[in-house]
Amino acid sequence: MRKSVPYTYVFIGLGCANSLLILELHRSGVLGKGRILILEPDEKIRNDRTFCFWLHPKSMENYGLNELCSHSWKQVVFNDLAPQLLSNYRYYYLRADALYAKTKEVLSAYDYTWKFESCTGDVNSLGTYVFDSRPQVPMPIVKNEYRLTQSFYGWLVRTEKAIFNPESFTMMDFNIDHSETTQFLYILPFDEKTALIEPTRFGECDIKEEEAQQIILDFLGKHNTPFAILEKESGHIPMCSQKSNNGSPDQHYFATGSRAGQLKPSTGYSFVRNLEDVSLIAETIVNQGTKTLRRKVKPRFVFYDRLLLQILKESPWQGKKVFSQLFANNKADSVLRFLDERSTIMEEFKIFTTLPIWVFLKAALVDFSCQVKKLFHSNTWIIWITLVAILFQKFGILYALIPLWILGLLAIGVPHGALDHLHLLKHPKGMPLFMYVVKYLLAAMIMLGFWYVSPTFAILLFFAFSSWHFGQSDLVVENQKPHSFWLFSVGAYLLSGILILHLKETNVVLQTMHVHQNVLELFARNYGVDLRLLIGILGVFLAFMVKSKSLVISILFLLLSSLLPLMESFVIYFVFQHSLNGWKQLRMVLPHTASALWLNALPFTIGSIVLFIIGMLCFETINWAYVFIFLSALSFPHVYFMNKAYFAIEKVN
Repeated sequence: MRKSVPYTYVFIGLGCANSLLILELHRSGVLGKGRILILEPDEKIRNDRTFCFWLHPKSMENYGLNELCSHSWKQVVFNDLAPQLLSNYRYYYLRADALYAKTKEVLSAYDYTWKFESCTGDVNSLGTYVFDSRPQVPMPIVKNEYRLTQSFYGWLVRTEKAIFNPESFTMMDFNIDHSETTQFLYILPFDEKTALIEPTRFGECDIKEEEAQQIILDFLGKHNTPFAILEKESGHIPMCSQKSNNGSPDQHYFATGSRAGQLKPSTGYSFVRNLEDVSLIAETIVNQGTKTLRRKVKPRFVFYDRLLLQILKESPWQGKKVFSQLFANNKADSVLRFLDERSTIMEEFKIFTTLPIWVFLKAALVDFSCQVKKLFHSNTWIIWITLVAILFQKFGILYALIPLWILGLLAIGVPHGALDHLHLLKHPKGMPLFMYVVKYLLAAMIMLGFWYVSPTFAILLFFAFSSWHFGQSDLVVENQKPHSFWLFSVGAYLLSGILILHLKETNVVLQTMHVHQNVLELFARNYGVDLRLLIGILGVFLAFMVKSKSLVISILFLLLSSLLPLMESFVIYFVFQHSLNGWKQLRMVLPHTASALWLNALPFTIGSIVLFIIGMLCFETINWAYVFIFLSALSFPHVYFMNKAYFAIEKVN
């Protein structure tokens, strides 16, 4: 448990997810163990929404929600089909005001403070446990990711004539205009004369109030009955194939609700997802955070959601056909179990055979092509370039890639280290810029002095600061904030991995540098150990500990690089992973385009090249050891200055 925080439990927002979480923590018996803070600007006294969901009656009893639900249905109607009996489920209706009232009733028995205000900035310092339900800021849409909305506008009406069947609810009635979008009527009858009639649209633009009203009037007009409007409701729910960026939950901070991705993209349903997730969060709290438990979605259901969203976006007229065949050709329980992501692969296969196969096949092919394109994302360039280098080496023409190495160093590698002045100086010109150059060169000279006095100390120093720098480069780009130990460990793994997998070459370079024999012996032999297996196992362990996806790419690169010479391996890593990450990170904190950054780096890039040429002319012969020493001297001040940039990046994130 963390010390010196004013509250034990902090709930940011009091919507569906956090209200359910409070009830679950109360049921678990842990809510009374400390002070509670509610940060919610709304008093939560009106019915601002309704929650509808399907669930097994036994599960409703287990969650203790029966008393909150005002109505339920055992039968479902789709379009003009006959009502289908739900054998394993009931469809429940729960008003938000009932949920809020119950939540307040529970809170009244505890030491809680309600601040009617919104929350911005860092929230981790507020309490021992922080539950954050603030809406996630939408991320830019990229290829193969689709963003629609489920918008609705409804009337709760009381008719003079008995026109409704209170035993059945209508999930989707497509007997309305849907030529340019997927829209339908959603009807919840509470008795023969009272029902919620709600036109709903899946599309890129929300349904307008006047459109929805006309659809409702047309429906009621068919029954020729006077009516009174008891309530109105409207809203929109995001439907997005993107992953929710809810950070890395730990034992203290928990994103909840839609912020945690508990909103099914293809349907907009979230209530049951929230129930399951808050139950796992409560279990985590009960176990005092020894293991963080969260609801997870199986990848194949993410794929299904992506296909349907693609169809609804690119071919909205197909929506009626897809949903009609889904319910017409399958039992309602099977459909709901599928939508609930509880179906088996065989059940899903059977369901897909009943759908318009060519519509889904086309969507699958488009999705597959986009996924293949993702393989060539900048994060994986290092793998593809390594494979090309291996192919060139196989045919004995690896030398043909020398222009690529030089171009990469001049266009990416050196320039990424020539921008320290932009993020370090407020006004990078005049005397401040001159003093920066002096300090930079002085630090580089100090590093050269270390090489002259003690090559052994210099190589160990280089290994230490490079490990720290490489760890920052690979993890900060993923918005990771690991402990310093793991940050250093990742960098040390990357650097030593390249060296260890090229033992003979590494030893030759170190001997040229006149490094102490004891250090040479560390790289002299492998004692019969399969080094690639060792590097692979260690990498998997580190990737698991720091939860880094980029490290998986690095592991694959290291294993492949063992088939290439040392210098080619190091250049590929330095240019196409480390330096590219550096560019991404600098773009986070510097208000410049990539081309503007490169132009700002150009004078210092040219200066570095000139210094390199001068330095190499001082030696009778040029070898990789001297090149390495020169690069280490330039890297010494760069690592220090870049470290400050990483602190700025963390503030941005």
